[in-house]
Formats: sequence, C-alpha cells, structure tokens
Amino acid sequence: MRIPAKRFVLLLFMFSSISAQKREETYSFTMKEVLAFKNRIKELEQKDSLNTILIQKLENRIKMFKKELSESRTKNVRLLDENSPVSNKNENQPQIHVGIELIKAVMCQEVDGDIPMGINSTFQSGEKQIYCFSRLNNHYNSSSVVYHSWYYGAQKKAKVRIRIGNGKNQTGISKRIIPAAEAG
Repeated sequence: MRIPAKRFVLLLFMFSSISAQKREETYSFTMKEVLAFKNRIKELEQKDSLNTILIQKLENRIKMFKKELSESRTKNVRLLDENSPVSNKNENQPQIHVGIELIKAVMCQEVDGDIPMGINSTFQSGEKQIYCFSRLNNHYNSSSVVYHSWYYGAQKKAKVRIRIGNGKNQTGISKRIIPAAEAG
C-alpha cells in the first residue's frame, strides 16, 4: 500500500505544479479595470467612426476639386487653341531657325504646371496677382534669357528676367502682385 500512496502523492504534486503554471499565465482584473477598458474601447470606436466620416468628406471634396480642375483645364485648353500662335513669318519663306521664337503669350490668373488657367486680357480689380505665360522655341544650343516687361498704362512697372532652356516648347512664366494703388 505504500507504493500506491507514493504514486498518489507524486501525481498530486505534479497536478498541483501544472495547475500552478496555468495560474501564472492567467490574469485577473477588478471590476473597475474592466469598466475602464470598456469605456476606452467605446471612446476609440467613436473616434474611429468620426475619422471615417472625416475621411469620406475629404474624399468627396477631392473628387469635387478634381472635377473643377478638369473642367478648368479643358476650358483653358480651348482658350489656348482659340488664341492663335504669334506669327510674323511669311508662310512661303523657307524656315530658318535662329534665335528665340515666340509661340504664344497670354495673361492669366494662375499657372498649373505648364498650363495657364483663367486666360483673359482684362482682370477684376480684386485680383491680387496676374501671371504672364509665354511659350517659346529656343533654337540656340544653350539656355537663353528672355524678359517679361510689366506696364501699368504707359508706365513700366517691372522687368522680369527669365532663363529658358534650349529646345522647343520652353515656357517662361512671371507673376506680378498688384498693389492696391494699381487695382482697377
């Protein structure tokens, strides 16, 4: 009988050590901690839903602005096509490319990349800035300099130096901030 009792004690010792290991891996929380976790989860869920709504609003605004930009670009491309290129050449003469050739020059409200936006010859008195956009062919083998001269009436207000690269379809862009005294 001694042997089964030793086995029983040994089995009981092993069982208690195994259950003790399981107890070390478990966690216990007070009711206060559980309620704090629940409240924090609710707060995070509310923030997540607010962020989802804000993201949706921003995506809608981006779609709207993309549509407006696309319409504006289409309108400006049409205006550029309507404004014929500057040409003072006789079509019968052979083309000799020397120097800088002006293709187009327009005044606009803004420039997006290489596209003038809001092309016009007159602007509202509330406009604070106006751009001069010119497209040129530079037939020299190196970069060159062109100037945009800004006038208010007959008075020269500014002269802007612009460096352009060599090659075709080079752009020259200058911006003039209109002071309140010159508005109108």
